[in-house]
Amino acid sequence: MDERAKGGKFRKRRWILGALAALFGGAALFYGPVIADLSREGILQGLLSKPQERAYLGDSEDNLRALYLGMKLYHDSEGAFPEAESWMDAIGKRVKTSDMSEDEAAKKLIRPDLRGQPDRYGYAMNVAMAGMYLEDVKDPSRTPLLFESRETGRNAAGDPVSDALSAQALAIAVDGTILRP
Repeated sequence: MDERAKGGKFRKRRWILGALAALFGGAALFYGPVIADLSREGILQGLLSKPQERAYLGDSEDNLRALYLGMKLYHDSEGAFPEAESWMDAIGKRVKTSDMSEDEAAKKLIRPDLRGQPDRYGYAMNVAMAGMYLEDVKDPSRTPLLFESRETGRNAAGDPVSDALSAQALAIAVDGTILRP
């Protein structure tokens, strides 16, 4: 290869490297202050790091809403409400959120006054809703789906009138309405 050809390739490479340097330099000048501001404010770190897991501190009404959402998600994916003898098992994964450990999410299944007591839950499914299709429920705003129960075992099910914790027990209707006595 002659000297002219070598010089032409060298100039071409130098030109490409110069253009790339100018492009990256311009991008750094343009985006640098924005990245510095995001870094200084801690926003960049928040975007790049895993979200911190939070503790669950909900009350019974919050728990019923979370359980209802799990039941609704189950119904949406399976076409009907779960069977009464395994309803907690069926919705367990559906009550967990990405910012919560499995242990914290499990607290949603436990009535607050029973926390810390092994194998005690305190919520029951209306046995009449087991395997039911949402569109088959006559009065979804007044028909209890889940309720605070005297029965404290996992997957408890029963009649919301005779098996409720007390006359003041909360329930959540098939449409998500909180039912107060």
